[in-house]
Amino acid sequence: MTDTSIARQTVKGSPMPEHPPWCDKTTCTVATSNSGHHLSRAVNLAPIAPNPLAVAVQLMQGMPVDGFPLSSVPIVTIAFDDDEGELFTAVLYVATARRLGRLLTHYPAVVGGSAGMRKKI
Repeated sequence: MTDTSIARQTVKGSPMPEHPPWCDKTTCTVATSNSGHHLSRAVNLAPIAPNPLAVAVQLMQGMPVDGFPLSSVPIVTIAFDDDEGELFTAVLYVATARRLGRLLTHYPAVVGGSAGMRKKI
């Protein structure tokens, strides 16, 4: 299923938007007016000393906006923080996040010597 086909599952003009299965209703900001964002529960990775970098990963999906066909495509946000506050947030389409995940799981195996580098991930 592509990112855009997932977005088409949202029904515009419905009285109460349906929440995707991953949506955490305690953090979701979608209102009956079809505004806001579906949000998953954030997964937080605490820093490992001496590096002060902390990471939070969350799924997000906005409501459809006329004229903006990608407005309701699910995305993955990755926020990087340190002791002084938020450094930056990366916003990725699901397909890009999936590729990044494969890369991040592959590199430790390369460093450990149990896998070779592949040309395409």
